[in-house]
Amino acid sequence: MSRPLPTQSIPTAPRARPCVGHLVPLLWDPLAFLNSLPAHGKLVRIRLGPFALVVICDPELTHQVLIDDRLFDKGGPLIGRLREVPGDGAATCPHSAHRRLRRLAQPAFHPARLPGYAEPMTARPKPSTPTAGTPRASHHPAKPSSLSPPAPANASAIPTP
Repeated sequence: MSRPLPTQSIPTAPRARPCVGHLVPLLWDPLAFLNSLPAHGKLVRIRLGPFALVVICDPELTHQVLIDDRLFDKGGPLIGRLREVPGDGAATCPHSAHRRLRRLAQPAFHPARLPGYAEPMTARPKPSTPTAGTPRASHHPAKPSSLSPPAPANASAIPTP
């Protein structure tokens, strides 16, 4: 394993705007922005508002980060904010909780169970809107008499004022 780079040597992606950083190019054309980052190095710093993030642009480094989850544990202000919404899920939990959550979810992804998921996922849903040529319901306003409550069965026996 190579020695980690000092954070000062990680280049920052160009086109950062004041206050928002790289948010504009990332939202405008995310694929083009992310595809442009490897030209600046294996690790590239981007800014999203007040947060500085490091994007890994090298397959070997990506593999190392995904495999060595003790060294590259999830943390920092962005992950902390993400944990506020769903809580500690498998994607945002720290290393200490990840194995337990992974073991809970793992049976759902067993190869023997996958064919059972195919049928409901590929079943043709019932249309929620009418298809071409099917008469639509009338959108005319209801008559005032249809909005009044129904008359009791013995309506003739009730005196009217």
